[in-house]
Amino acid sequence: MDASVFVGFLLLKTILLSSCVSLSSYDGRSLKDQLSYRDNRKLTNHADFQRHMDLSEVIGPYHNIADYVDKSKWMTTIYSDIKTKRISDLIIPGTHDSGTFGITSDHGYLVDKTVNIFYHLGLPEVHYWSRSQSGNFTAQLQAGIRYLDLRIAAIAKDGNFYWWHGLTGDRIEPGLQEIADFAEMNPGEVLVLELSHFATPGDDHNNTNEMNPKQKMQVSELLYKYLGPHIVPSSLGNNPTLQDIHTTGRNILAYVADKDIVNLHNDTYRYDVIVNGFNGKTNPEGLFIDRCNILKDFHANHSDDITVLSSCVTPDTTNIIGGLFLAGILPKRVKGVYSNVALAKMTPANETFQQSFITDMAKRMSFEGVAYDLLDMANKTNVLGMDSRDRSMYSTVASVHFKGMNEMMPYWLSRPDIFKPNILEVDDFVNSHVVDFAILANIHHIPREVSISFQGNSRDGYVKKVFDIFYTDGNEGLRCHTIRLAYTINSTTQGILVNMSSLQDHTVLSLKEGDYPKDSNITLFASSSGSTQWHLLYTGNIQDWISTNHDIYIRGSDRSPGQGSGFAYISTKYDDFGPKCSEGVKTGVVKYIEWN
Repeated sequence: MDASVFVGFLLLKTILLSSCVSLSSYDGRSLKDQLSYRDNRKLTNHADFQRHMDLSEVIGPYHNIADYVDKSKWMTTIYSDIKTKRISDLIIPGTHDSGTFGITSDHGYLVDKTVNIFYHLGLPEVHYWSRSQSGNFTAQLQAGIRYLDLRIAAIAKDGNFYWWHGLTGDRIEPGLQEIADFAEMNPGEVLVLELSHFATPGDDHNNTNEMNPKQKMQVSELLYKYLGPHIVPSSLGNNPTLQDIHTTGRNILAYVADKDIVNLHNDTYRYDVIVNGFNGKTNPEGLFIDRCNILKDFHANHSDDITVLSSCVTPDTTNIIGGLFLAGILPKRVKGVYSNVALAKMTPANETFQQSFITDMAKRMSFEGVAYDLLDMANKTNVLGMDSRDRSMYSTVASVHFKGMNEMMPYWLSRPDIFKPNILEVDDFVNSHVVDFAILANIHHIPREVSISFQGNSRDGYVKKVFDIFYTDGNEGLRCHTIRLAYTINSTTQGILVNMSSLQDHTVLSLKEGDYPKDSNITLFASSSGSTQWHLLYTGNIQDWISTNHDIYIRGSDRSPGQGSGFAYISTKYDDFGPKCSEGVKTGVVKYIEWN
């Protein structure tokens, strides 16, 4: 690789790692009395709701809540269920970098000076990796989003203020008007706005700079002009209940991360006290592990605080380079601008070879090369997770059990004794079910559960780094012969409910509260392939497991396929794998067995 390109890519990595009215219209009924059944018959009382709103039979996939609730007015609809809750007690759906929908190649200023490196490499397509949302504020709010992450840049060249993320998007005035219009037309919907990153373009000394006092005064007055009539007075406190908010006749809470701006209207703006949970993670598996730890910390140390969990993958240099390869942009741009560099020489004019090279380079990265741009990455993160990758490029299938954010969120919400979700922000809200989960969680219709995950002793062959930038095939993964696993569920009062049902490798068995009688026990058995002999692995009461959040991971390997020799172990750790196929983890585990 040419030295100039290598240095450029290292700079890119540094850049990206530093960058996811009155209430007279209320009828007072709860959601249980207002939702309609599929045949449009109105559910008029609690008993009807209980008969027809069984989640597993009626709602099915969580996103079908749209059949029952107008998402643009979901807080109004469930007001009687949530009116006494503080903001920190609610599950609030939000968007990350909410104002980036206006970032296009047609206009925009560079705010983060280091992004210039993309342009020096002939890659104006950087804007594809700055846009986190495809819909404007009206679309987001109509879809049920109630938290907006708003970042504002001042541009001295034209004296205007813009939403930004690396680059500027639209001017802020039209967006502020959209937010104000929605608040005016929907007095029962409470909007939480977090305003931060008040910046000006960088210079020779700083990547970005702080706004000067005049700019802060101007942006403060703009915010007040459009939103002031709707902002709940700060005298109500930082964490009011919905009921208290409604008594003011206003419905916007503005948390501003700049004391100078707050002080200009301290009776209106609140200083930003929101606790943010964010560590940049470049793939869904890393995101899941990290966010579990953050939510545990929220539960232990921030039970009374308003918290935001970033439910977004953060692209780094390799994500972007892989995407540009996948789109066929990088080789073409580099070839056109730097005809003497190695990448150009590696990309001949022959289109068949070029396409093969581009696709191969992209797929030989971990979660890199999966997405063409940030919105595509967000879509894949929300829906498919690690399964977005080409499995043929890895030593085994993805080790992540939660395929995407649309599966991670109900996992967190169904474990309230260990996790504390509050505001959940997402990229690409269009392909996220965050609003549906919020509605169901706020009316207590996501049951508690535990899961049994069968993962074998196989570990992903995550590919090795070359020059800390590109990736090639790695051999650190394990491809082990899997054991067999089966389970029975037996009730003391009702007898055998499940009899020796198999659990396939790389699958998850979820046990939800209420699915089985409280006296039901589950018993797990392991065996080698081809063997008729089953070995007792573990047994326990399902309700006790749920009450103690007893999620377990079962792993093992068939040492001699067809000859009845193997081992199995149960761990409570997500990534607790044996060092090799013939050896499991014996210490710090719940149970370890082996057989010959």
